Amino acid sequence: MLIEDVLKEFVFECKIKKLSERTVKSYKNNTSSFIIFSKNAFEVKEVEEINHLHIKQYFNYLMNKGLRESYINGILKCLRAFFKYVKTEEYILKCPCEKVS
Repeated sequence: MLIEDVLKEFVFECKIKKLSERTVKSYKNNTSSFIIFSKNAFEVKEVEEINHLHIKQYFNYLMNKGLRESYINGILKCLRAFFKYVKTEEYILKCPCEKVS
């Protein structure tokens, strides 16, 4: 399934769960930035194509930009929430964030 479509579903789910606007915005923006990076760096279009190495490469990219570790950990939390949703919806069998610390 197209990763942008899954992101839209995820944001809708977050709103239904009545997460705060700030949390929903954070989830959407951080996940969207990861998706853009994955498309540009790895030509990823489908959510099933994402693996843990893509996520690690993204974090390496963020570290090389000089971002703080605490900020990057916040992004990891957003991606974990997204991929947990993706796994729950059975778009993927295994969460790629499990191999990322």
